[in-house]
Amino acid sequence: MEALFGHFSRMLRAELDPLYERLDRLEVSTSENKSKPKGLGRVDEEENDYDLEGEEESQNENWGRSGRGRGFGRGRREALSGRYDDGNKEDNNIGIIKMKIPSFHGKSDPEAYLEWEKRVEFVFDCHHYSEQKKVRLAVVEFVDYALIWWDQLVTTKRRCNERPIETWAEMKSVMRKRFVPNHYYREMFKKLQTLRQSVKSVEDYYKELEVVMIRANIDEDSEATMARFLCGLNRETQDQVELRH
Repeated sequence: MEALFGHFSRMLRAELDPLYERLDRLEVSTSENKSKPKGLGRVDEEENDYDLEGEEESQNENWGRSGRGRGFGRGRREALSGRYDDGNKEDNNIGIIKMKIPSFHGKSDPEAYLEWEKRVEFVFDCHHYSEQKKVRLAVVEFVDYALIWWDQLVTTKRRCNERPIETWAEMKSVMRKRFVPNHYYREMFKKLQTLRQSVKSVEDYYKELEVVMIRANIDEDSEATMARFLCGLNRETQDQVELRH
């Protein structure tokens, strides 16, 4: 009986294996020929692909545990997704993470503008936006005076038949001229000359010195910066420093 049962099992497997292989090819071909719905962005497509892959993988695992469906499993998932799922591969694509550009009110505060500009650049560094899209995304977050000022600027350029602002670099240049006046850098340089430790800790004094140098666009030799730092320390701290190399 066992020999007879084994014979019938081999015959049944020989008949079903070609059928399973044809089903594999048919499903792969059907999945590849499906048209993607229009109007979906890159983020939605990737999220949908991820969900579909997870669902298909779960179905494939259940199919494989039942002892049927040769070819269903990792090979089928790879054929559908077009790539191998390497668990050790690091995903450096952070462009799918939603990041909001901060609002800009256009206040008369140069440091507020410089901080806004830097935060916007951090967002742009995470996405491969075109230059025109960068300008549009930044303008969308203009509120209060900044919105009125930008609208007037665009209207004036259109009336004078001037070329519109189309790149992020051009936009930064125009905004710096308006929101970061020239006297700001002179004030930062003057503050740097008179900066002293006073009641601040050495760590806080050094941080303030570093920030002012960055704001004033000071690029000097490290020895000059060290001398500037030592001269601003309190006298008792200077005496302690002189005892050490």
